[in-house]
Amino acid sequence: MAFQLSDQRSRVLWLPPPPGMVKINNDGSFLAGSGRAGLGVVFRSNSSDWVFGLSSFTTALDSLHAELLAFHLGLSCAWDRGHRAIICEMDSLETIQLINSGSHSPLSVIPDLIKSISSLMARRWKVEVHHIFREANAVADIIWLILV
Repeated sequence: MAFQLSDQRSRVLWLPPPPGMVKINNDGSFLAGSGRAGLGVVFRSNSSDWVFGLSSFTTALDSLHAELLAFHLGLSCAWDRGHRAIICEMDSLETIQLINSGSHSPLSVIPDLIKSISSLMARRWKVEVHHIFREANAVADIIWLILV
């Protein structure tokens, strides 16, 4: 039996949120060996318009820590800017699983960060967290390079 490989590739696209919601794409990048991390957060409306974006350089223990810091930054900014119905998208499945499980990483600062994220998510607002492929998270993936 012979198999034929297809040259077709699936396209991974960013999709806007439903009306009344804002979509936040966030990403954390970690430079191994340096302890440096870049965080990128992008807010967009249901008409795909840019609402807000920010980036930051910080220190992190590893890539998971950087992803958690970016998620926390996005949640904090959303709350502070008055958004009460948000969809958060990120390309780190490990981060989402850690947040959903409530379990703790062996790294010392991560449990406090997860508690802070849990506290933010427990406020009176609607927060959905979705995993997406990196290709659909490209804006957040590079925003920290552009804005800093």
